[in-house]
Amino acid sequence: MLVSFVGFSQANKAIIQSYLETNRAQYGLSNQDLSDLSIQNEFYGKGTKITSCYVVQRHQGIEIFNGQSTIAIKDGSVLKVGSNFQANIAQKVNTATPSLSVMDALNKAYTSLGYATANFSITESTDGKKFTISDEKMKIQF
Repeated sequence: MLVSFVGFSQANKAIIQSYLETNRAQYGLSNQDLSDLSIQNEFYGKGTKITSCYVVQRHQGIEIFNGQSTIAIKDGSVLKVGSNFQANIAQKVNTATPSLSVMDALNKAYTSLGYATANFSITESTDGKKFTISDEKMKIQF
């Protein structure tokens, strides 16, 4: 079952990528703006036979804030794009390397909100960009 889902996802990604590259001017996007898209979720409607894909825009593997789109696919073609992809992201990004560690950023956020810093620890990190953090009372994923 997983193999067919992965194949389905890859086919939809190719359909989406091709459509957006062909129609990028319509959305005010460059090839570079579309070079690192990721399908985060897919939902197939049995009645409509439409697959809705939630697509996230990334730059050097880092998700772009508000850079997502819902794209509907039916019979191997893009039906509708609800785009919020960001244009010219390479020119807008000032660095791909964080100036603070995850823990320093979290503690700085806590302090700026008037909270005492907690004893956080990273409990999981799959790619060095997404983390699960715990303070023994709660878990946070980002």
